Amino acid sequence: MRRPAALSGLWPEPRRVGRVEPQGLLTEMEGKTMRTATIGLRCVRALAVLAAAGAMALATPEAGAQNRRNRGNSGNQPAATGASVLDGLMKRGRERDWTLTVTIQVNSVKNRDGNGMPIPETMNLRTAAVVFPAIESFASGVLDSERYKGELRFNEKVVDDSHEFLSGYQGGTRLARWTMTEQVGKDMTLVVTLPVTTWETIFDENAAMAVPWPANWSDRASSALQPDTIVNSNDPAVQALVKRWTEGKDPKSIPPVRLAKFLAGKVMEHVQLSGNGLVAADNGLLMGVGLQSVEETATSGRGSEHDMVVLLAAVYRAAGLPARTVIGYDVTGKKEKDNFLDKGRGSGSGMQLRGWVEFCLYDEGTKKELWVPVDIVRMRGSSNRVPPLNRPWKYFGTHDELENVIPFALQYHPPTTVVAHGAYAFWGWLTTPEIPNVTQFVRFNAITTPKRAGDRPRDQR
Repeated sequence: MRRPAALSGLWPEPRRVGRVEPQGLLTEMEGKTMRTATIGLRCVRALAVLAAAGAMALATPEAGAQNRRNRGNSGNQPAATGASVLDGLMKRGRERDWTLTVTIQVNSVKNRDGNGMPIPETMNLRTAAVVFPAIESFASGVLDSERYKGELRFNEKVVDDSHEFLSGYQGGTRLARWTMTEQVGKDMTLVVTLPVTTWETIFDENAAMAVPWPANWSDRASSALQPDTIVNSNDPAVQALVKRWTEGKDPKSIPPVRLAKFLAGKVMEHVQLSGNGLVAADNGLLMGVGLQSVEETATSGRGSEHDMVVLLAAVYRAAGLPARTVIGYDVTGKKEKDNFLDKGRGSGSGMQLRGWVEFCLYDEGTKKELWVPVDIVRMRGSSNRVPPLNRPWKYFGTHDELENVIPFALQYHPPTTVVAHGAYAFWGWLTTPEIPNVTQFVRFNAITTPKRAGDRPRDQR
């Protein structure tokens, strides 16, 4: 395959690039404040997935201090004022109002004795705190926080239907939390309802090429420069790719939009897609997303759609460009596939979960941010060749499908010390006295939101 552009002339003489050191992230669970540690992905009992974002999940101390029970600005950003070089670069196209319902089902594992007979097993929970994303805004959507709601059930009884918002996490993530105490039983269910307005994005790519690098990023953007346990931009294999692709030159010696475009083309060429990365149980129900390490994707040049997304975010961060992953539910998928996976049918089958990347442009003078979507998976699927850099790219900033994709998460696993089971599924919980031996399933359903009181929902997907 041809290269997206010759490197000659892109990078002038190198200069030093400053780095932001990782800092701790304070979280509150069970009413206690703890400093999270860097915890890698590992199996615990029933394939439990531990993915903590502590010293590597990286919010600034100011953002971490906001990680409280609140309903404020999840990015902890000062108000943007005045005319900005970013004004008019991103416009909304067609808009739609959606209500997305996500159901997390957790069941006790049914063990068997030597004769194959089932052995009843129960969960004994002294305390449990359950979290799910409640992201206020994306490049292509905004959450109606006042109508966001969730219901935590245990043994089919509601135990908490009043959530708390925890803000200040990496990249602008806000989490909703529900709690329960002294529960004994065999199943837990979390049902979350997210009213979201989505729109197609129209990006003035040519004008955006004039946006310079800021001397300092906003707190939220700075946190999106830091590595975490999934988007590990400090991985030597990722660092080596950036160094090779830039021929050792300073990535910041070209404008951020041009750099983002160039690196997207390199990742598009580098990764051969293999599957959609979704994990199914034996009964076909979705358990979540399975991700290989970013090192493996960088080294092998192979991975799922979601592995490719993670690599692009890691490459952006390694090059000094704030980036975050975005996960959304595509309402154009067939309804009969909403809760099940078609095994062995390749990348296009199963749940309509899509991932892409947003990178940040920042006007330091007016303190305005602009997050730009880059759908590397759609780019790779639409062409085997990287288009010329001097032409606008479809799915780079401008994206005419996003009004039908409901974004709901900025990470595959919440950026705090919680546990999921068997796969990343966007939720997690912290339990005492121990992690229960359970399996998890996740279901999605979306309907268009009525415009006025009395209107009936339409277009169930």
